[in-house]
Amino acid sequence: MTQFTVETVFVIVVAAVLLRLKQLGRAQGLPERSPAYGRAAVSIGFGVVLAALVLVTAAVPFDPALSRYFGDTSVPEAYGRNVVNVILVDFRALDTLGEIAVVMLSFIAALPLLQALRRRARPGPVDAPGGAP
Repeated sequence: MTQFTVETVFVIVVAAVLLRLKQLGRAQGLPERSPAYGRAAVSIGFGVVLAALVLVTAAVPFDPALSRYFGDTSVPEAYGRNVVNVILVDFRALDTLGEIAVVMLSFIAALPLLQALRRRARPGPVDAPGGAP
């Protein structure tokens, strides 16, 4: 849930910042499109690097020592049968608290941007008929 929330708030913040840059006219100097062969080369290169990383990672033998430790100590030390919850709440409590703080700070930082976009989306008052233009 933390990862999902952080990514959601991140997308909202980035979208709001990009919309604001577009409204300010700061995005006008950016090129509209790069050549198709350049985008294809970057995509293929990125895919090759990721595939190489996956192959290197899969070639390393798995060491079950850490999994065994958490499985063996979750009940006697943390009194919990759900190993994932025990890891998040008991063994990594400070780290989880930090992640929650990051999520909340991201949300608080996104609030003014979202409120500004909401104010801009509202239609202004309608001019009275017969009024000056």
